[in-house]
Amino acid sequence: MKKFLIVFAALLVSATMLFTGCQKKEAAQADASASGTSAAAKTLRFGFILTGQNFFWDTVAEGAREGAKQLKTEKGVDIEIIANSPPNMALNEQIQIFEDMVSQGVDAICIAPLDPNAIRPLVDNAVAKGVPVVLIDADIPDSKRYCFVGSDHYSVGVTMAKEAIKLLGGKGTVIIEQGQMTQTAMVDRNRGIHETLDKEAGIKIAAERTYGTNFAQAAADLEDMSTLNPDFGCLIYMDAGGENAVNLFGQKNWTSKDHFAVLSDDLETIIRAVASGVISSTVVQGQFNWGVEGCKQMLNAVQGIPAAQDIVHTPNHVVDKSNVAAEYPQWAN
Repeated sequence: MKKFLIVFAALLVSATMLFTGCQKKEAAQADASASGTSAAAKTLRFGFILTGQNFFWDTVAEGAREGAKQLKTEKGVDIEIIANSPPNMALNEQIQIFEDMVSQGVDAICIAPLDPNAIRPLVDNAVAKGVPVVLIDADIPDSKRYCFVGSDHYSVGVTMAKEAIKLLGGKGTVIIEQGQMTQTAMVDRNRGIHETLDKEAGIKIAAERTYGTNFAQAAADLEDMSTLNPDFGCLIYMDAGGENAVNLFGQKNWTSKDHFAVLSDDLETIIRAVASGVISSTVVQGQFNWGVEGCKQMLNAVQGIPAAQDIVHTPNHVVDKSNVAAEYPQWAN
């Protein structure tokens, strides 16, 4: 009898332990399921830090929102896009925006660095804190960034130079205005222009000025260069400040029949000037796709997926009188 009681007690303890274990397992599975549901339902917050407040950068932000919309459809992920730009294209303002976004706990950051050397430590610090960073427009390849999305700016420079050569028929003078040369984008673009023009024996660079971020200086540069070189054949304006060139041509009552001008990007003023025949052409970068692709790369980074490409280049092309109406009907008619 005693032996029977001992066996019965042992069986009772085993059954109790088994039942308790099952309860714990079911509770753990329920917790995990609830946690997974919570994680899936979480809205990711992606910060886009741009370099200026104009149509060009607004288009990048629109692309980012489109990318978020596509990812919601394709992967069921909710993403909030928080886009901000330094109002005066000032480096200290961009740094402050970056630091604020990290402090506010965004899930990832995409930035177009005004000064790669100054932004590099911010990128590395953010990544160390678990906030992945995607770069657009200007790359910092020796940083801990996830990847770079944007134009091949050397190629943009080559395209601008080839357009000037075509317009001049391989013979004439060129004047060049350029912006912030601390940006690798501008350095690469400048190199593409020079190396292409230098191969043409009939082309001479008559003058070249740098305005940084001072648009009043850019206007003064254009006035000065055009006065000192009244017979210049073509103006190349390297960055998105080309509205200054449109203003100069308007003040002088010039059109593309008087002087050629190859500008950059697709601000409304520039596109309207191309459509009206005041400006010869502009080289556009498809910056909308920077936002779309940047958003998708940020999600990959947050999900721990290794970057398939270290550099994702988007194509550039020339917009002139022949295609402006098709590409920008809202401004060309």
